[in-house]
Amino acid sequence: MPDPTPQSPRLKRQLMVITGVMLTLMTLDEGLKQFLIPDISIWGSHTITIIFTTLLTSIISFFVLKKFHRSYQERVNEIMRRKATEEALRASEEKYRLHFEQSRDAIAIAASDGQFIEVNPAYENLLGYRRDELMNMKASDLWCGREERHRWKKIMEVEGFVTQYECCQRRKDGDEITVQLTPTQRQDADGQVIYQSICRDITQRKEAEAEQERLIGDLQKALSAVKVLSGMLPICASCKRIRNDEGYWQQIESFISAHSETVFSHGVCPECAGILYPGIGRNPVADG
Repeated sequence: MPDPTPQSPRLKRQLMVITGVMLTLMTLDEGLKQFLIPDISIWGSHTITIIFTTLLTSIISFFVLKKFHRSYQERVNEIMRRKATEEALRASEEKYRLHFEQSRDAIAIAASDGQFIEVNPAYENLLGYRRDELMNMKASDLWCGREERHRWKKIMEVEGFVTQYECCQRRKDGDEITVQLTPTQRQDADGQVIYQSICRDITQRKEAEAEQERLIGDLQKALSAVKVLSGMLPICASCKRIRNDEGYWQQIESFISAHSETVFSHGVCPECAGILYPGIGRNPVADG
């Protein structure tokens, strides 16, 4: 049967050494008595033996107890250090658990195959599933595209982390949302690889960005359709024709129409009507 404690063989050796030392010293004591006091009485011999044995036992006991006390104190200190470490670890785990449960960010912990290990309440609210439902699911069940998750998994296997990875996931009610993942890879107590991901819903932000890009595109399209006249225009002081960039003279209506969205309609002002049609009172053309 194996020894119950790992120190038993050492303790046995120490007892054997003490026994051997005492037997040797007792034998020397008897030999010295016979040599130095050959005609000593039996009672005298017993008295010397008792005194010698008592002193020897006291000396050996002192060293044994001193060593035992030191070993015992070291054992107590080790227990106290271990207890303090366990208390610190328990406090750290409690602090982590409190942060995990109360975090406004959705946090999920999953095995390397995607099986959920733990989720916080914010993650339940994000995807619309209860915790017991998620525990029977895999993370891949939530992704809208298998290729997208496969690409994410490859990055995690190589880098060990991904910063703000955007992907599309499907809620329990069927709605598709855009989430931003910040996962990290670590090992649990058994050495198994697990993933811890912080998830944020950025659907509204992506929709706002898409709307902004659409508005910018519409504005750029509108600006590209607008033709603006600017700079100095060479115009004839007599006929009012304008010289274009090629050096040809154009009617002012043709030039402005070619360089803007302006459409002209023609009529005759009252002053010109009086010159062109003298003697006619009110010219209907002038009213056009």
